[in-house]
Amino acid sequence: MILTKEQFAAIELPDFSLAVLKVLESMMYAEPGFSDVMADDIARELGVSRQAVGGAIAELVKLDIVYVEYTDINMEKRSFLHTYAWDYNVESICLTGED
Repeated sequence: MILTKEQFAAIELPDFSLAVLKVLESMMYAEPGFSDVMADDIARELGVSRQAVGGAIAELVKLDIVYVEYTDINMEKRSFLHTYAWDYNVESICLTGED
């Protein structure tokens, strides 16, 4: 599901969840559908624990803003984070104060 800016504005996200989403969006750099961003990367960027980021990610997943791609790389489990907006090549839905 891809939210419009109006739908996103109607959701009352806690400040921390919004910060996690903004960092995730800022780390997306490749073609839609590709992500190598994990919760540990966001935690490092924000200077918080991976568990704190995990809680925010769970909330964003429940709201259909973010989804997690579970995969194994060289027999090591990885959880890559995606936003529906990035994967479907639409403008960021984050409220940055800009129009």
